[in-house]
Amino acid sequence: MLALPKWKVVFKSPCESSSTSSVFEERDYRRLAEEALQNAIAIIEGDDWKKEKISGSDIIYSKVVPPYGKVFKFEGIVPLPPMKVVEILYFKGEEMHKWNPTVKRVKIIQKIDEYHDIAHVIATEGAAGLVSSRDFVNVRIWKKKDSGYVHGSVGITHPDVPVKAKYVRGEQGPTAYIITPADENGETSKLQWLLNTNLKGWIPQYLIDQTLSIVMMEYINSLRKFSATKANV
Repeated sequence: MLALPKWKVVFKSPCESSSTSSVFEERDYRRLAEEALQNAIAIIEGDDWKKEKISGSDIIYSKVVPPYGKVFKFEGIVPLPPMKVVEILYFKGEEMHKWNPTVKRVKIIQKIDEYHDIAHVIATEGAAGLVSSRDFVNVRIWKKKDSGYVHGSVGITHPDVPVKAKYVRGEQGPTAYIITPADENGETSKLQWLLNTNLKGWIPQYLIDQTLSIVMMEYINSLRKFSATKANV
């Protein structure tokens, strides 16, 4: 999890007026988000990926990336235009629990600007209850890139979301979605998704690998199912 440099950031209380300190804070968040996004894209586009799981045309790859450890990449097609994918994953992130069974809650705790915010995510249990619920605090970013979009996030610390005993605080490394048109009309999207997370706690690596692969497939299948309903319009 990336901690903001304490010498740079002074958090503003709700009763204080706008000041240079709050601008510093937001600038640091934006910098972290941008750096993490570029790092994640470089990992996605890098070599040495090994196939971990295949389901139809969906493929999950994995490789070890220092200093993060084992990371996973999904590649497949989703029946939505690229901007609609961004809308569901970013702009309607707080509604994710309605369609994604791997998520209990997403709450935006700080809106930075049109392209950046900070989210608190609570994940459901995994591996038939063997992996307890985790929570994550992430700075998120989205932007237009060529004919598609990119959406990324990375774990941070934030004074409004301290660690609580109820959940194990997971650590998310640089993570990203690359979303590009998969057909001439732009009605479907090619999705590349890098999952880079440390679940923390004493969990055997084989169980982590199995859990994260299952979570990725559940996530994508739920997104496809949701796209077929009127709920996402």
